[in-house]
Amino acid sequence: MMIYSIKLLKKTSEADFESFFFNEIMPKVDKGQRRDGKVTSLVLLKGNNTGHTNQYLWLVSGTVNGGAANKMVDKIAAFGAKVVPMIDYVEVAGWHAETQAK
Repeated sequence: MMIYSIKLLKKTSEADFESFFFNEIMPKVDKGQRRDGKVTSLVLLKGNNTGHTNQYLWLVSGTVNGGAANKMVDKIAAFGAKVVPMIDYVEVAGWHAETQAK
Protein backbone atom coordinates (compact mmCIF):
# COMPACT_ATOMS: atom_id res chain seq x y z
CA MET A 1 0.00 0.00 0.00
CA MET A 2 1.40 3.34 -1.02
CA ILE A 3 0.57 6.28 1.21
CA TYR A 4 0.62 9.91 0.13
CA SER A 5 0.50 12.82 2.57
CA ILE A 6 -1.61 15.70 1.24
CA LYS A 7 -1.87 19.14 2.84
CA LEU A 8 -4.11 21.79 1.34
CA LEU A 9 -2.75 25.27 0.74
CA LYS A 10 -4.52 28.00 2.73
CA LYS A 11 -6.47 29.19 -0.34
CA THR A 12 -7.90 25.72 -1.06
CA SER A 13 -11.39 24.84 0.22
CA GLU A 14 -11.67 21.44 1.90
CA ALA A 15 -15.11 20.81 0.41
CA ASP A 16 -13.93 21.75 -3.09
CA PHE A 17 -10.86 19.54 -2.74
CA GLU A 18 -12.87 16.55 -1.55
CA SER A 19 -15.32 16.94 -4.43
CA PHE A 20 -12.43 17.30 -6.90
CA PHE A 21 -10.72 14.22 -5.49
CA PHE A 22 -13.87 12.09 -5.63
CA ASN A 23 -14.89 13.25 -9.12
CA GLU A 24 -11.58 13.95 -10.88
CA ILE A 25 -8.92 11.79 -9.25
CA MET A 26 -10.42 8.51 -8.09
CA PRO A 27 -12.28 7.68 -11.32
CA LYS A 28 -9.29 8.59 -13.50
CA VAL A 29 -6.66 6.43 -11.80
CA ASP A 30 -5.95 3.53 -14.18
CA LYS A 31 -7.30 0.40 -12.52
CA GLY A 32 -6.18 -2.04 -15.19
CA GLN A 33 -3.34 -4.54 -14.85
CA ARG A 34 0.05 -2.84 -15.30
CA ARG A 35 3.65 -3.83 -14.83
CA ASP A 36 3.64 -2.05 -11.45
CA GLY A 37 0.48 -3.77 -10.25
CA LYS A 38 -3.26 -3.23 -10.36
CA VAL A 39 -4.99 -0.66 -8.16
CA THR A 40 -7.37 -2.59 -5.90
CA SER A 41 -8.49 0.23 -3.61
CA LEU A 42 -8.23 3.99 -3.18
CA VAL A 43 -9.01 5.60 0.17
CA LEU A 44 -8.78 9.27 1.17
CA LEU A 45 -8.55 9.90 4.91
CA LYS A 46 -9.06 13.39 6.36
CA GLY A 47 -7.49 14.79 9.53
CA ASN A 48 -10.13 14.85 12.25
CA ASN A 49 -8.47 17.05 14.87
CA THR A 50 -8.89 20.81 15.16
CA GLY A 51 -6.26 22.53 13.03
CA HIS A 52 -5.59 19.44 10.93
CA THR A 53 -8.74 19.07 8.84
CA ASN A 54 -6.79 20.38 5.83
CA GLN A 55 -4.50 17.32 5.97
CA TYR A 56 -5.19 14.03 4.25
CA LEU A 57 -3.69 10.60 3.70
CA TRP A 58 -4.30 8.89 0.37
CA LEU A 59 -4.01 5.09 0.55
CA VAL A 60 -3.42 3.23 -2.71
CA SER A 61 -3.52 -0.59 -2.56
CA GLY A 62 -2.49 -3.23 -5.07
CA THR A 63 0.47 -1.50 -6.68
CA VAL A 64 4.20 -1.17 -6.22
CA ASN A 65 5.14 2.34 -5.08
CA GLY A 66 1.81 3.86 -6.10
CA GLY A 67 1.69 2.56 -9.66
CA ALA A 68 -0.87 4.42 -11.79
CA ALA A 69 -1.77 6.73 -8.89
CA ASN A 70 1.55 8.54 -9.31
CA LYS A 71 0.21 10.08 -12.51
CA MET A 72 -2.32 12.03 -10.41
CA VAL A 73 0.17 13.72 -8.06
CA ASP A 74 0.77 16.74 -10.33
CA LYS A 75 -2.97 17.18 -10.89
CA ILE A 76 -3.61 17.17 -7.12
CA ALA A 77 -0.81 19.67 -6.56
CA ALA A 78 -2.14 21.93 -9.30
CA PHE A 79 -5.51 22.03 -7.53
CA GLY A 80 -3.86 23.58 -4.49
CA ALA A 81 -2.23 20.95 -2.31
CA LYS A 82 1.22 19.83 -1.28
CA VAL A 83 1.53 16.11 -2.06
CA VAL A 84 4.31 14.03 -0.55
CA PRO A 85 4.62 10.37 -1.55
CA MET A 86 5.62 8.39 1.53
CA ILE A 87 6.91 4.82 1.36
CA ASP A 88 5.16 1.64 0.25
CA TYR A 89 3.72 -0.31 3.20
CA VAL A 90 2.68 -3.97 3.57
CA GLU A 91 0.10 -5.03 6.14
CA VAL A 92 1.59 -7.45 8.65
CA ALA A 93 -1.23 -7.58 11.19
CA GLY A 94 -4.80 -6.39 11.49
CA TRP A 95 -8.06 -6.81 13.36
CA HIS A 96 -11.45 -6.03 11.85
CA ALA A 97 -14.68 -6.43 13.84
CA GLU A 98 -16.69 -7.34 10.76
CA THR A 99 -14.53 -10.43 10.11
CA GLN A 100 -14.84 -11.87 13.63
CA ALA A 101 -17.11 -14.86 14.27
CA LYS A 102 -20.36 -14.09 16.08
